[in-house]
Amino acid sequence: MLQDILEKMYVDPELLAELSDEQREILYYKMREEQVRRWRLRESEIEAKKPKKPNRKYRNVNFLMDPRNEPWTWVLGEADGDKSWDETIEHYALKQARKMAENEAQPLRNKQAAEMLKQLENEKQKVEEQEKEADEIQRQDELIELEIQRQKQKDLQIQQEKEKQLKITEERERQRMKQEELQRLEKEKQLKHEQERLKVLEQENVKKKKKEIQELEKKREMEKQKQLEGEKEQERLENLRRREIERQKLQERRELERKHIERQEQELTEQKRVELSHREAGLKRMQFRREQEERFKRIHEDKIREREAEIKLRVDKRAHELYQSFTDTRVASSADHQRMEQLWRERESIAKEADVRRRSLFLETKINAANMRENTLEASEMPSEFIEPKNLPMPRRMSIRSSLYDEIGGEPIRPQRRSSRATEKRRSKQPESRLAILEWFREVEWPRGAGFQRPRCDGDIEPWFHGIISRRDAEQSLFNFGIGGFIVRVSEKVWGYVISYRCSDRCKHFLIDTSGGTYQFFGKGQISHQTLYDLVEYHKINAISKLGDELLVTPCGQDVSPPDYEELFQLGPSSS
Repeated sequence: MLQDILEKMYVDPELLAELSDEQREILYYKMREEQVRRWRLRESEIEAKKPKKPNRKYRNVNFLMDPRNEPWTWVLGEADGDKSWDETIEHYALKQARKMAENEAQPLRNKQAAEMLKQLENEKQKVEEQEKEADEIQRQDELIELEIQRQKQKDLQIQQEKEKQLKITEERERQRMKQEELQRLEKEKQLKHEQERLKVLEQENVKKKKKEIQELEKKREMEKQKQLEGEKEQERLENLRRREIERQKLQERRELERKHIERQEQELTEQKRVELSHREAGLKRMQFRREQEERFKRIHEDKIREREAEIKLRVDKRAHELYQSFTDTRVASSADHQRMEQLWRERESIAKEADVRRRSLFLETKINAANMRENTLEASEMPSEFIEPKNLPMPRRMSIRSSLYDEIGGEPIRPQRRSSRATEKRRSKQPESRLAILEWFREVEWPRGAGFQRPRCDGDIEPWFHGIISRRDAEQSLFNFGIGGFIVRVSEKVWGYVISYRCSDRCKHFLIDTSGGTYQFFGKGQISHQTLYDLVEYHKINAISKLGDELLVTPCGQDVSPPDYEELFQLGPSSS
């Protein structure tokens, strides 16, 4: 069966479920060996097919040699300047303790950093709110300044309108004065013309009225002089008045120009003052913001330093505690190691003794199996002695071919043993059906006394023997049993049996191979037994596996009627 599995490199999952843990390890080990063997064979074939490369000069490696002309090696702790092994372990433990303490303190650092960032964000929000309030106040001030400037512009426009009206009035006054001047000139012209006319009249009437004219001229001359003096005085007064008016207007214009210049200078000064105030306010805000940021930064750095110092103290304390615990654990583990070493040596000596005993039993059973195989071949041509099971319940009435007892005479029908070699040749490597398992048991195992008590003449069936039942049914049967409960059942997957064993937490299943004419567990180097009874009795004293303590203690009997092995002892048409 193992050769068939290694040839196909495939295991039926149901068959794999029947194997124990140790048997599975052995099977995996064998399959891995077969894979490596095939891989090496394939690699050698590929290497043989590859064309040979020309020989090249190989690079040599020169090792540093010691005074004894051997490769120099450095053993930690033995060279000059190296620390001792205890100091190295202590340094490593201290380093590991500090690393673990740092890892434990990292969440605290992250938490504190998150809190500080949150606090810093809150302070920044407060500063931003204050800046927003200051900006709002500045915006209101700017609106007020803008309103003031608008009012000033309105006043300026009104003033300009007044000046414009004043200029219009002055222009009208100037036009009036020009008209008056023209009228005066016209009067003077008329006066001259009148004088010329009078002169002509005087010349005409010189002679006639010389005296009268002279008198009249004198009078007129006097009147004229008076009139001219009055006109000159009036003209002089008018000129003075006009000059005074012009001087006043010029003073008023100069005053208006001066006021306009002063107003423009005041507006420019006010605008510059506003710009300077805004610039100063911006600089003050920037300076205040920088001061706040520096203050927050200093506070943040101070808090970080304080918390780092606190965390460092905690880390040092925790590192010291961990180092102390490592030291205590190392001391305790050294004591445990010594105790386990002693226990391992005791178990190793016991295992060696058991291995020697097991090898001697293996050789003995191998010799007995060879002798039994020879006896079996000699007796294969003769009908074997029938073993009548006494504790088997009487089956229901069946036909003569399939009943255990003859209906008429009551004599048992004896199974005919066939040649084992012919049977092995025509039998497949694994059971194909339940009928094939029944035929195998009746032809091979029944004549060998499988499942019967000793001495064989009694014909009683062992309480641990069961028929063809599934793994689940076996575990249900062992459910109410304690540690050590077991049954032996006919396998559904191989030509053999399965021991189902009750452990503390689960059930284990060990496969029994019967392909070699003996009874042994699946795997290499297992002890072979001549009968199934011998295998069970041997493992009542010796554990099944090297790793466990599987001793067969309590057999699990039949809990159904008729028993599940009834069909095994009923002869079918092929055995009649």
